[in-house]
Amino acid sequence: MSNKKILVLLGDEPSSACSVDFAFRLLDNNGGLVVATFLPEQSKDLNHRKEIAKELSSRFENRSAKLVFRPGLGMSTEEVVIEAQFADIVILVPELMEKLMAPNAAEAAITSPIVLVPGPTKDVQHVLITHDGSKESLPRIKQFCQILSDTCKNAEVTLVEFNHDSEQFNINEEKLLIEYLRGHCANLGVFKVGEESPERILELIDFKKNTIVVSGTLDILGKSLHHIPSLTNQLIYGEKSPGFFV
Repeated sequence: MSNKKILVLLGDEPSSACSVDFAFRLLDNNGGLVVATFLPEQSKDLNHRKEIAKELSSRFENRSAKLVFRPGLGMSTEEVVIEAQFADIVILVPELMEKLMAPNAAEAAITSPIVLVPGPTKDVQHVLITHDGSKESLPRIKQFCQILSDTCKNAEVTLVEFNHDSEQFNINEEKLLIEYLRGHCANLGVFKVGEESPERILELIDFKKNTIVVSGTLDILGKSLHHIPSLTNQLIYGEKSPGFFV
């Protein structure tokens, strides 16, 4: 992922700093720009924000990608939505999602690709793409492949097709999707399941901690479109793996 712009949203909790760390892991010394800002715009403890900004700036000052904080130490939700329109990815911890999805800003914010980072991460070596056969999921999967092309080429990618026996899975479209993914992913595996429990699916696919989950079946608010929603939620909140949404 070279020369990309990533917008990282931070809260006043120190744990949100893991979002900046993950941004630099994705850029992987390929250059680029990481723009960091705090939500909400106002804070009772500006000194605390200054300390976080100073520590992060020091930690990443010698990287090929550049880290900047703007404007000052906080943005309004409206400003974040505008900034996000000109970023390749927005990264934040799940606790900040409600602040991002404020009234009158949700529709615009959803158009930005978002990565939820629920905790400290490792370098991404595995990608788990969930797909339920719906047409709504395809733009999400394609955008991931295009934006994080280096990750797709270097990682072990598994496409998990939920409810494969349902009428939603068109055989010709399924073949075209696999053909598309093989053009972007050097190491692709396909796993087809019916309605097994999330726990059973995790056992079958040998889920690993250094995995990013690409959900082609949830919208940015976490509402299920078609398949069992608890699996993606469990992977992000239980297993503490980053999740990519569009």
